[in-house]
Amino acid sequence: MALPTLDDPFYYLANFHTVLDWLGSRYADLLSVEERDFIAAFEALPRPSRALLVRMVMRKGVDFRASRLCYAEIGDTETAAAPLIAAGWVETDAELALPALFALTTKSELAADLAPWLAELGLSRSTGKTAWREALAAESPAPRALPAWLPSLDDTHYRLTVDAIGERFRLMFFGNLRQQWSEFVLADLGVYRFESVPLAASSRAFSRRGELEAYHHLHRCRERFDADEPLADLLAAIPREPFDNPWLERRRGRLLYKLAYRCERHGELQQALALYHDSAAPEARLRRVRVLERLARFDDAWQLAQRAEAAPVSAAEAQALGRIVPRLRRKLGLPRRDTAVPAEPERITLTLSRSGWVEGAVAAHLSRDDAPVIYVENTLINALFGLLCWEAIFAPLPGAFFHPFHSGPADLFD
Repeated sequence: MALPTLDDPFYYLANFHTVLDWLGSRYADLLSVEERDFIAAFEALPRPSRALLVRMVMRKGVDFRASRLCYAEIGDTETAAAPLIAAGWVETDAELALPALFALTTKSELAADLAPWLAELGLSRSTGKTAWREALAAESPAPRALPAWLPSLDDTHYRLTVDAIGERFRLMFFGNLRQQWSEFVLADLGVYRFESVPLAASSRAFSRRGELEAYHHLHRCRERFDADEPLADLLAAIPREPFDNPWLERRRGRLLYKLAYRCERHGELQQALALYHDSAAPEARLRRVRVLERLARFDDAWQLAQRAEAAPVSAAEAQALGRIVPRLRRKLGLPRRDTAVPAEPERITLTLSRSGWVEGAVAAHLSRDDAPVIYVENTLINALFGLLCWEAIFAPLPGAFFHPFHSGPADLFD
């Protein structure tokens, strides 16, 4: 089925102006001088130049080729780019490191100029592009401009220099860096559907500039964690004092939890224990019990497990404690707790064919005309929950919603 189309060819520019207007009305006191100057200068640009910049901001990366920035509504790319270059928002022929060069060009374009160098390294044209890049990288070539890399390539390299501003605007608008600019388009096309929630002018994700910078810092730390940077470097970068903002503190707690779990896996138990202690993640307490047990600190593990049993944070924690507590009792020489033995559930043994999926096969086997069986996974419970609590979930409470693209309140799972 074909998707509906958008009538305005400058729809993406209109969406970006919507964001700027939104930030101006809700975040004027948080905008930096650089950001305010950018907004004023942007609005004074010719429309084709504004459109080209937004196209670049909304695409991945900061390096582009003029030949791949051809849009009918914008017209001549070089003409549209000239004011952006004059403003310093776009650079031409900036130096490219080898990975950026390979990301920006095709194999045949590389071969046209790099074939002699590749031949010296014993690589043929039939060798894969990845093998080319790895072999050339071993030579440690210095970054250079596109014409210096590929003299025969008739194209212009543009580098976006205001990508960080675009990212900060996206963060302020959405309150996170998970949602992308495409949310606007997909909502307009009906692919995404969002509940309409009344938003006051005071509705926003951040109340102070420091909170915005803290979120950005935590996001960068998470990217470094995902890139497997050394733990010592990461630990030095993560704020050790809790945030006043509960939303930011949850993010810090989740990151500390991930670092602690990595330390635990690597056998660095004392470090893991300290990080779990500092983490506000709901799962951190149970991990502390497990680490204390591994450290043979059974008394401490027992005391913490007792507090957790008295007020478990989740059913998962309660179930895990049901396995850990008897083990700790044995290790401490404590008497066994008298517990009722659950009755053995009735069992039904089915012989089914191996074709298809097992849940469907069971449903088909047990289904009758007078008692049909329908496999629903989690949809039934979620649907009933939504029907019962929809008005409460989407009540416009402070801090719950701050832009039109919420699939649920910001604290839904907390």
